[in-house]
Amino acid sequence: MFYIWGSGGDQAVVANAGSRPCAICNSLQPFNLVVNYRYWHFWYVLSFVTRRRYEFSCTRCGNGVVAQPAEYRSLLGKDPIPFMRRRGWMLPALVLAPALAFGMYEAGENDKKMAAWIDAPQVGDVYSVDLPGVSDSFDGKHAYGDMKLLSIEGDQRTFAVAAHAWDRKSALRKDERRNDVHADSYYDLDDTVVLDAARLKALRASGAVFDIQRKP
Repeated sequence: MFYIWGSGGDQAVVANAGSRPCAICNSLQPFNLVVNYRYWHFWYVLSFVTRRRYEFSCTRCGNGVVAQPAEYRSLLGKDPIPFMRRRGWMLPALVLAPALAFGMYEAGENDKKMAAWIDAPQVGDVYSVDLPGVSDSFDGKHAYGDMKLLSIEGDQRTFAVAAHAWDRKSALRKDERRNDVHADSYYDLDDTVVLDAARLKALRASGAVFDIQRKP
């Protein structure tokens, strides 16, 4: 893959600056306030302005005289430099903003769902867990797997632990998308864990329990 970047320059009219003597035309001529600017770009689209210089320019001959801030400040209004030249660097953020907002909304809704299902569990619920913090059958830094809720007795919940785990959440998600995790054969029914609601809430708060699924 190759990349294209570089720089360029252009001029834009800021405002009408009224009539002024022009040294080239030797007469009173209408002038504009213009801005000469330089910009840097990546792939011609992601760009930002690196330099501005204001001047008064004769509309008849184009003769320009450098303008001082005190002379042009009152004439400034809407920035005449095209948006994509000034703010092209924001394009990735503008494109990704809806996806990020949706992701945050989904995360919030999932968090509400988990809280509700921990408070009102059902036999058969499947908890996505970082297992070393829950089961003695797994050790190491991370082992992502599932636990299936087998029974509820008062505040105590008994889970069967999955027969295997993964070192990446994405690998576990493949099993979950195939609905393999709802089958009893997916679990080692001799490897059980008993947890109460307070412990589950603590595991959820720490991120050790990161999802709950309920079979339709």
